[in-house]
Amino acid sequence: MVQPFKFSEGLFIDTRTVLYVIVGHFFGLIPTIISSIIGITYRMIIGGEGVFLGVIAIIMNALVGLSWNTIRQKLKFRNIYLDYYLMGLLSQVLTMLLFASLPNATNIFGPILVAYIAAYPLVTLILSIIVVRQRDKRLMNEYINNQKTLLKKSIDSTETIEIFTVDKNYNYLTYNAFHLKQMRKYNSLEVGKNSNFIEAIKDPYIQEVMKDKINRTLLGFSSIKVLNMGDHYYEYTFTPLVDKNHVIGVTCFAKDVTEQKTYEQTIIQQSYQDALTGLSNRRHFMMKKDELQIYEKVTFVTCDVNGLKVINDAFGHAKGDLGLKMFADILKDIFDREGYIFRMGGDEFSIIVPSKDKVYVTKLMEEVNYRLEKRNNSMLRLSVSYGIATADKNTSIDVAIRQSEEQMYKQKLFETTSYRSKFIETILQSLYEKNPNVEIHSERVSVICVEIGKKLKMNSYELKLLKVISSLHDIGKIAIDEGILNKPGKLTDEEWIQIKRHPEIGYRIISSSPEYQEIAYDILCHHERYDGKGYPQGLSGENIPIRARIINLADSFDAMTSNRSYREPMSIDDAILEVKRCSGTQFDPRIVDVFLELIKEGFIETLKS
Repeated sequence: MVQPFKFSEGLFIDTRTVLYVIVGHFFGLIPTIISSIIGITYRMIIGGEGVFLGVIAIIMNALVGLSWNTIRQKLKFRNIYLDYYLMGLLSQVLTMLLFASLPNATNIFGPILVAYIAAYPLVTLILSIIVVRQRDKRLMNEYINNQKTLLKKSIDSTETIEIFTVDKNYNYLTYNAFHLKQMRKYNSLEVGKNSNFIEAIKDPYIQEVMKDKINRTLLGFSSIKVLNMGDHYYEYTFTPLVDKNHVIGVTCFAKDVTEQKTYEQTIIQQSYQDALTGLSNRRHFMMKKDELQIYEKVTFVTCDVNGLKVINDAFGHAKGDLGLKMFADILKDIFDREGYIFRMGGDEFSIIVPSKDKVYVTKLMEEVNYRLEKRNNSMLRLSVSYGIATADKNTSIDVAIRQSEEQMYKQKLFETTSYRSKFIETILQSLYEKNPNVEIHSERVSVICVEIGKKLKMNSYELKLLKVISSLHDIGKIAIDEGILNKPGKLTDEEWIQIKRHPEIGYRIISSSPEYQEIAYDILCHHERYDGKGYPQGLSGENIPIRARIINLADSFDAMTSNRSYREPMSIDDAILEVKRCSGTQFDPRIVDVFLELIKEGFIETLKS
């Protein structure tokens, strides 16, 4: 452009033809139009004999640049240098062909043709490569800046993860906004890019831990550390920052793991804790046992709660659980400051009392018994069997534990039967207090049963059993809701289901005591019908125990002739007719016949009296 090939006034060739191609190819339509207009205007101002061809040359080279992308796709060039060289060659060949239309073109352009055709395409190639590289560099810089911005926004946007990097001297290289916030929170200071991370930490312990972890990471080892920051737990992950195979710093990621840590601690606690009572469990006992070697003496107590099965059978497991919690609370009150309490499972507890002898611990257990007796009532009556043994230099821990267990089992043998019998009496008394009609009903049923038994030639022992069964046959009603037992109206289906549970409940209560086991099955069967339509087992005929068949008739007759909250009593005559009607269906015909004989003999007057 500065030194063009000038052939005559207004007739010259310069490198602007190259620029129009470059602009057209790399910068698009609008810049090409603008540059072409400027070039055409300038060419027309210069004027001369080649003005028309100059304008055409500008337009033609601009079109070559604009259309080259389409041309190259059809030719499928793979070599970028050949690509741009051919673009320049095409541009200059077309320019030469255009000027070939001039008179004396051969004389004018001949001397420079070879140099022109060789040089200008090379100039086009060189400029194209420069533009491409500048464009790629610009795009790469934009990409890098965008990535930096994106990364910065990403790490600053998190409110859960701290990210920071320090050099070998613990000075900050970078950090995110959340780390800055956390440093303000826990260390009450502002940090900058040149601040020293270790010096910024106030807590000496945390400072030492961080320094140790960073130093280890600078050796090339990654590590993880969970720190308790008072109100939260944070997990720090340290990784080496490597440049050209050399560790130049450390990158740290820190996240709040309080929820996870709390959950882990809960799981660990639950694995060592009994869910019902809050006491330690057997697993914790086994672990604690291995830690007792430091004591000169350790006393062990093995406890077993008496009566839990009876309570579960009579009142349900919820009431039994209440009893266990009550007992556990008493143990906590007395032993919490003295030693360790464990629920070993079911109704068994163990206590470890370090540095105390058997005499001392025995007094504490006497206090347990005293408090337990004070808190007992008719609905929840417990006692405890226990054994005590001390481990010392002459007795190993395992031997002492075994001795305490053996003592407990011996005591339980003597106490359990007596306790269960007393508890059954307590339940019966409680039932009578809640519903006095049950006691009167049981007395009348007893009279009827004994008289029928006499007629059947039963011996005195069997008559005694009949009398006991009569007293206990409704004991299972202790577990039935009082509102259902005394309901004035008709029972619902669900309420009937509850009522019909009482023979099974009574059976479980009575069978728990060896003293009453012989009559337990009679109580279970006292609502069975002779035709097999009774409950709970649907037994029939002779498969029903004879005592249960007698109770069935006596119980039904007294129920019919007694006043109930839901109906008026039947007359004696109507009740006798009902008994006759149900002979062979509800009642054993033989027992009905015996009962009718008693009626004829004036038994009703005896019953009234």
